[in-house]
Amino acid sequence: MPKKAMAAIEWCKTASRSKTKWEYVFIPQNVMEGLATDKFADLVRACAPALQNLLSETSREPELPLFGPREGHDAENFFGAATLAKLGPRAKKAAEDALELYRYLEKKTDTTSLAPVFNTLLGSVDEAAKTFIIKLLQPKVPINRLDQQRWFEPDLSAVPHREVRHFQNMAASLKRALVYGSVHSAIGLARSCLDHAVQGKPPLKGVFEGVREAFVISNAKGHLMRITELNDFRNMYVAHHEKPLTDRPLAEKNLKAWVTTLSLLRA
Repeated sequence: MPKKAMAAIEWCKTASRSKTKWEYVFIPQNVMEGLATDKFADLVRACAPALQNLLSETSREPELPLFGPREGHDAENFFGAATLAKLGPRAKKAAEDALELYRYLEKKTDTTSLAPVFNTLLGSVDEAAKTFIIKLLQPKVPINRLDQQRWFEPDLSAVPHREVRHFQNMAASLKRALVYGSVHSAIGLARSCLDHAVQGKPPLKGVFEGVREAFVISNAKGHLMRITELNDFRNMYVAHHEKPLTDRPLAEKNLKAWVTTLSLLRA
């Protein structure tokens, strides 16, 4: 694989001697699955460390350890053995890869973006949030199609005008998740469900009544706080890049928090 990558890079250099500039992009599956945007520039930026790691395998002392031998029990020491034990194989690998990428990037300059670390985890986090929602709420979905339609479209006349759109979108997202198994932002939807259950109002019927019943779980407020912090961090630093993520203590704190939240969603 490293030799193929080097050959592709050389081909691009040769081909770029003409008017068209070519550049080789190595795209690992976990990076593609975790990417939160559809911009090609974001994909190239997120994949760059993986290509450097791949090329380093041709040297005696690889610069990047990302897909090479793991260093002892670094992940267990960083996240905690009990936390990792709650993760499935795919989620555990995503956590280990995210930590190894962080270990590499933290040695770079103070202006190096640490956002790619979290791209590695996005796919697993959203999948866990989707499973979390379906597991709690699926048993309450009516079987009859007409009853389903009414359940997902309850009367919203008691909702303040400025909040109507929020509840309409939430009901539509829950229908896509529960009926079709598809959801755009599962972690954001999980946050909305927990928030509605904790608030307990407005006392809407249908799917919202189901949410208030299903999401009153042990330590619901704690879950809501963790998921809200994760969602806000993702939106600001990872998905929309509103701010650059160069603060190492902030990144390390949130890396631990993301994996802990991932373990809680899977519990």
